[in-house]
Amino acid sequence: MDDMNRLSNDINFNSQKALSSIFTSLVKLDHVLFKVRGYKAMFEDNLGEKFVDHHHCRLGHWYEHGRGKELYSKYSDFPKLEPAHKELHDNIKNAHDILIKHENLDRCIDQIHKYLQDAENASKRVMSLLDSITKDRILDLEIEFNKQSSLSKGNVY
Repeated sequence: MDDMNRLSNDINFNSQKALSSIFTSLVKLDHVLFKVRGYKAMFEDNLGEKFVDHHHCRLGHWYEHGRGKELYSKYSDFPKLEPAHKELHDNIKNAHDILIKHENLDRCIDQIHKYLQDAENASKRVMSLLDSITKDRILDLEIEFNKQSSLSKGNVY
C-alpha cells in the first residue's frame, strides 16, 4: 500500500509540475505572438493593425484575473511582471503610432528601431520573470508533495 501511495504522489507531483511548465509555456507563446504581430505590422507598413493594451491581452488576463494570479501571485517576481509587460505593449504601440504618423517604415526606421529595441528588452524581462515564478511554483509543489509523502509514511515535520 505504501508503494501505491508513493506512486500516486509521484504521479500527482509530476502532473502538477508538467501543468505548471505547460501553462507558463502557453503564456509565453501568447506573448511572443503579440510581439511578432507587432513587428510584422511595422515591417509590412500595416497602418490598420490594432494592438490591445497590457490589461486586455491573454497575458494581462492571466496575470490580473486568471490562473496566473491564483497560482503565482505569492512569488516575489510576480509583481515585477506587470511593469515589464506594460513596457512591451507601450513600445509596440508607440512604434506603430510613429509608423501611422509617417505612413511608411522607411521614413521613420530609426525612431521605430529604438522602440522595438526597448520592446525586445522588456520581452526578455517578461520571459525571465515567467521562468522565475514557474521555478518558484515547482519548488513549492516539490515541498508540498515531499511533505505529503512524509506524512503518508508516518513521519511528522
